[in-house]
Amino acid sequence: MLESLRRYRLYLAITTGVLFLSFAFNVFGAVTTLGFNENFKDSESLVTNQVLCEGRYHHGQLLSFKDEKTPATTRVGCEPQKLKPYSSHFGLQGRVLVVAAAVTGIKETTFIKLATLATALVSALVLALTGLWVRRRYGLIPAVTFTALIAISPMVVGFGRNLYWAMPLMFASLAYTLWFYRPQAARKRAVWFWSGLGVLFYLRYLCGYEYVTSFTLMVAAAIAYHLYMGRAQRKSYLREFSLLLATAVLSFSLAIGTHVLALSTDTGSVSKAVETIKQRAVARTADAGPAAPIAIDGLRRNVKEVYHAATAYADLDAKAQSGSMPWAVIAAGANYLFLPVVRFPLALTEPFATYSQSFAALLLALAALFHFRQHWAAGLRREVDALFVAMGVGLAAMLSWLILAPSHSLVHAHINGILIYLPFAIFGYAAIGVAVQTLIRRLR
Repeated sequence: MLESLRRYRLYLAITTGVLFLSFAFNVFGAVTTLGFNENFKDSESLVTNQVLCEGRYHHGQLLSFKDEKTPATTRVGCEPQKLKPYSSHFGLQGRVLVVAAAVTGIKETTFIKLATLATALVSALVLALTGLWVRRRYGLIPAVTFTALIAISPMVVGFGRNLYWAMPLMFASLAYTLWFYRPQAARKRAVWFWSGLGVLFYLRYLCGYEYVTSFTLMVAAAIAYHLYMGRAQRKSYLREFSLLLATAVLSFSLAIGTHVLALSTDTGSVSKAVETIKQRAVARTADAGPAAPIAIDGLRRNVKEVYHAATAYADLDAKAQSGSMPWAVIAAGANYLFLPVVRFPLALTEPFATYSQSFAALLLALAALFHFRQHWAAGLRREVDALFVAMGVGLAAMLSWLILAPSHSLVHAHINGILIYLPFAIFGYAAIGVAVQTLIRRLR
């Protein structure tokens, strides 16, 4: 890696800068102006979280009201005794930000701006390092294509500067595995690799338990790529995936233990802390509740063209009022399928804009590339096939969370679209880049 950093340092600096401009300022218009300005504003409550009670402000990272599930910001006439810790923000990112804000003494609004810029920069660097790996493996054109597509990916751009989601740690384990995993590594090197991966998992899980299965399978996709390239036998896949599972379980267990100890200082006991985490986990995963109205409303807000087209055949509003779970699943599925994966800086008309930039369009494009790969991947057949192997595992990574956490999946499509990039679209973008490179060479 060090050799690549020296050799391609200018390329890394340029791509980091391009991605930073996209993540920090939305310069390519990947997200609507309103959406970018309001995107996940509640993440700022990690720092602000001010509640006006009895004429004075109460400050603190973890405030909410006992009768509500969302974080409190500002309210007039509340009673201080009704405040409680907001358990969902008992994460590493919140703790670090609150301490940093207190230590630096910077004005709150200024600190938030600096924190979001820093988060955007580190996010850009992590994905630029992933692009650098594509540069080393496949060449300049695939890497440039990869970076360009990342820069106009709405979900990635939306997450890039977000304080709560801590996107650098979402992709760090993928970049780390792509660069440092070796199928036949010596014992000492293997110990260092798995230890480093365990630390990255632990830090990510300390920031939240969302997508825990997807993060594990994301790394499995990168490992599968390396194993396929190394022509590994089946027993090697079993061994390496077992090590990955053990590392993920250990890191997750340590993260939960850390959260229990941290939360127990506010709840008063370890048992109450465990119960708080359990209740939140059940609410976020298994307790779907009245999902139909939320899922159908999400379809209306996220992909209006699909909602209007579906309404021509079925009265979705009536289905929402009925609370039909099958229709909730159908609406959520349509939501994920037609979420925008990219948003080209072009004036496209509807409904072409919705369908041509959707996840469904990406699936079709990659399916076509896979089917015809013998025509465009000559000389790189195994390298291209390895990308598709990783994509297969990446698709499983996305589906794992959607299936195992139905409550979260049915009502949070506007957030869970990031699963498309963990890491299915990452390898998909690389494959598209290789195809573009082949096309350019044939046109010369």
